[in-house]
Amino acid sequence: MGRLGRWSRLKGIPSEPEFLAAAAENPGGSVAEIDPEYIDDPNGYVPPEAIRGAWVVDDNGKLTGEYRENPRHGVPQDDFSS
Repeated sequence: MGRLGRWSRLKGIPSEPEFLAAAAENPGGSVAEIDPEYIDDPNGYVPPEAIRGAWVVDDNGKLTGEYRENPRHGVPQDDFSS
């Protein structure tokens, strides 16, 4: 098990165009679900805690339905505070 939790099929395949486009651009990879509560610009820096989880993308650029939750999801930690 890596940074994200075990793979599961608890979430359905998203139908939003941005998820489908990201999957098509990342065959064999994954597409992260970013929590908008913690990030206002998903194209900027995204700390690991702001990632809810990720969907697996098959070799053809399609979402498989497999989803891995991020056990570290929550309020982003500031490495610069004392």
